[in-house]
Amino acid sequence: MGKIYIFVCLLFFLSCVGKKREIDTVRYVKHLFVDNFADSIFLSQVKNLQVYNGNLYFSDNYLSQIFEVDKKFNRYRIMGNHGEGPNDFVALRTLTVVDDSIYAFDAGRYSLFVYDLEGSNCRKYDFSKYSIYPAYRFVIDENHYQVQYRGKEGIFMDIDLNSKQTCIWGNLTHFGCEKQERIRNNRNVFKFENFYILISNNIPVVEFYDRNNKEIKKMIDYSDVGVIQNVLFENDNNLDVNSYHVVVQDTYIDGEKLYILMNGNNPNDGYNVNKILEISLSGNDEINQIIQLPGKLYESFCVDNDTIYAFNSQSSSIELLVRE
Repeated sequence: MGKIYIFVCLLFFLSCVGKKREIDTVRYVKHLFVDNFADSIFLSQVKNLQVYNGNLYFSDNYLSQIFEVDKKFNRYRIMGNHGEGPNDFVALRTLTVVDDSIYAFDAGRYSLFVYDLEGSNCRKYDFSKYSIYPAYRFVIDENHYQVQYRGKEGIFMDIDLNSKQTCIWGNLTHFGCEKQERIRNNRNVFKFENFYILISNNIPVVEFYDRNNKEIKKMIDYSDVGVIQNVLFENDNNLDVNSYHVVVQDTYIDGEKLYILMNGNNPNDGYNVNKILEISLSGNDEINQIIQLPGKLYESFCVDNDTIYAFNSQSSSIELLVRE
């Protein structure tokens, strides 16, 4: 039933292409920014921006290090090192901060590192025997690691960090081609109330799964948003089977709102990644507004009430943005 539901939804948003929804746009401006620390550490590939307990956390995947920075960029601390030592990162990829612990996945070692907030490396879990794909935002839920999985059985793997028992969940979207199904079933995952919320990087649908039985309960289709339609399946017939159009760059949840950083293609200035779709997760799951960022290309972001932190890839800087 789940597979049929996903396929029907795919057909539905395909039929919506051409029907654009009018959504109000609000503009944000740059208030502060930072591009280096101590005049020698220059930011390069910032990912996984997150606010936790009044601080900003992120990974620089080029440096393979974790950063903790105060909200005004005045104080910082670096955790982990790039190297070959047993507790060093070879290729840091993703992280999340929850329950006063920092969980960071090293794709070079295929291991999950766990730090406390003081920066001490407390534990390390080896997942080299698992068919997981830790390239997107993940969830730690009561010591269960919910991480992207690549296989025909589902799209996520639930790993109990204590017992190492696993289960696979989530419904594949079918594209009529095995290679496309393997590379396009990517999701960011968040925990919200009694749900896991999944957001694809190429399918304009938000999926809600029950946290207990991991069955899909509802969806939000935003394929009729004009920004998405500018890139949605554009020239797909000319794509190689190993390629696809990315429509979502990054996602974040703050309070009862979901934020989606969208890829765009404007006739006036070409390719851009500078618009955030805001969706309310309470009530009727309404699309509230589009947030226009001041730069052209952003890679990662997070939201803290009315403030946005976003990594501008053109200037290699993290910007603190406020409403105009």
